[in-house]
Amino acid sequence: MRPLALLGLLATVLAPSWAQEDTAPFAPQAVARAASEACPLVEGIVGRTFLAAPEVLSIGREELREVLARDRGSAGQPAEGELDRTILSIEAETTAAKYSYAEKKIYFCRENVEAGYAKAGFPPGQEGDYLFLLFGHEEVHALDDLAFDLAGALRRATERDALLALQALVEGHAMNVERELARRRDVLDLFEKREALIREVDPASPLPAILHEALVREVVFPYVEGRAFVDWVVEHKGRAALEGVFRGPPTTTGQILAPARYFEDGPQGSDGPDLEAFLDLVATELGSEGWDPSRADLGARDLALGLSDLPEETRRPLVAGFVRGRQLELASKASPLLERVTVVAVLFDSPQAATAMLAAGEELDRAKDEKIAGDANPAMVLKESVRSELVLPEGAKGYARLRRVQLFGSDQRIYSAAMASGRAVIEIASTNLSAVEERVPAVLDRLARVRQE
Repeated sequence: MRPLALLGLLATVLAPSWAQEDTAPFAPQAVARAASEACPLVEGIVGRTFLAAPEVLSIGREELREVLARDRGSAGQPAEGELDRTILSIEAETTAAKYSYAEKKIYFCRENVEAGYAKAGFPPGQEGDYLFLLFGHEEVHALDDLAFDLAGALRRATERDALLALQALVEGHAMNVERELARRRDVLDLFEKREALIREVDPASPLPAILHEALVREVVFPYVEGRAFVDWVVEHKGRAALEGVFRGPPTTTGQILAPARYFEDGPQGSDGPDLEAFLDLVATELGSEGWDPSRADLGARDLALGLSDLPEETRRPLVAGFVRGRQLELASKASPLLERVTVVAVLFDSPQAATAMLAAGEELDRAKDEKIAGDANPAMVLKESVRSELVLPEGAKGYARLRRVQLFGSDQRIYSAAMASGRAVIEIASTNLSAVEERVPAVLDRLARVRQE
């Protein structure tokens, strides 16, 4: 062997480990290669090009959590509530890669990628294809942000339902393009497994199954229903039509769940009773002292998630008949976590749909009771569930249900009463507030009479 060759061999053997190339499937070199391969194909499918491809940075879970939090904050959506913080934790533990709208970079979490790849049972040898799809997805976000200022659009979407609709469009487009990339690379089976992984988010939460599943549905909605929306637009209007959709994005989750609505002319759901007046009346009847109140819009997506334990044939017509909804939350100043009242007012497109919603609510109650009773997690135990009829004016019907549960070892009293009157459904629920329970039937009676005036 020549001396120079021998020196080269010795240098390789004796070099410190940090100086040697990492040949693992998800090493930085493999990441850079996958991002580079995906970029021109993404540009071709989307029909737009980068001035410069976004920088890709590798980070750990804690750094990823900080990136996710900064992006939420820059979009005016800080993780302030317990639900938001829980969702942020789920995302930090499961997100493989993230395009930051605030920083215009793609962040890659190797720890999450390796865990997700192993969990999904992907076969060895497809790691490169997996990374190719992963970075193709994030590069779609970067291209859309460059063209339509998604960072600004997210900040301007102040209404919750409008924000969810925009997020569904954004993630749905990335999922749609990712699927096309998989088709061209002949790895559709890999895409389907990746999509299944998104649907089966599991942060090993100690929450009871019924609460954990609700969180999972909250996280996956933009990906699953968003792709269905974009798929519909591409199939019925052509891919070029997405340009106009991004410039005037959907403003309700009802448009996401029923894409044809987005292309219909005229405002949707402007007729019918004033739901805000219903909430005002309830707030007045329950009194203003001792409460911290908050109000929010409810969208079709909220209804769809709430009914997700019901069969598709029951759920779909109700979501299709949804017009609009409002919610009032009253948290006791003395014990805001344990003593709460929730008032929901929903308007449907016909009295028949409202009556069907009331019946579906009873079916949903039974399904929830069965799920709680069948859950092996001792965090929530159903002690009692009793239903009773409400006596209401002619033309209105309703029922009440009292549940006694043990949650994390603490006894809780959960009361709910629902009424269908005309095209509206009103539900009032309270937790650990016997005095409120006694007043609810009279409040619903008053609401029913107002509807008839």
